[in-house]
Amino acid sequence: MLSIREITEETRKIRQLIDNKKHREIALINQDFPVMSCKLASIILAYHLTKISPSTIVYGISGIARDSNNENNISHYWIETQGLALDITSDQYNLINDHDLNVSIIKSRPFPSVSIAKIGELPNYKLFKTSYIDTYLYGWPELAEDFLETLEASYDLLTAKN
Repeated sequence: MLSIREITEETRKIRQLIDNKKHREIALINQDFPVMSCKLASIILAYHLTKISPSTIVYGISGIARDSNNENNISHYWIETQGLALDITSDQYNLINDHDLNVSIIKSRPFPSVSIAKIGELPNYKLFKTSYIDTYLYGWPELAEDFLETLEASYDLLTAKN
């Protein structure tokens, strides 16, 4: 089981690795990272946590919010593990045009590149309504084999020593 300190360090490490890599080399990280990258980046973080601590169970939280047109068009994804909520892409909401957001998100700016807090204490829980929760276990039995191969390749490129 990972300690809170280890989870915090590993979360910051993965975000830094993503920031330092050329995104075009990593299949699961898009050119506009962190914009529109929350689920795949969170899955990479979850994969990392289960790889270094196989007994770790990670939950992917999908949230949705209404945009300025009052439609459920704003989505976000972060993970939870061992009582902590981890978000490595909330800073995308600093970059997205105000028209595509809502007043609550805009007023919550600026968002840090890495947010770590007890479950329920991130701004995410007030800004987004949970729409579904994924469960990730070591070995990743819930993923299709082709996606798992892409995840592993992306992770290997991300963590390769160059």
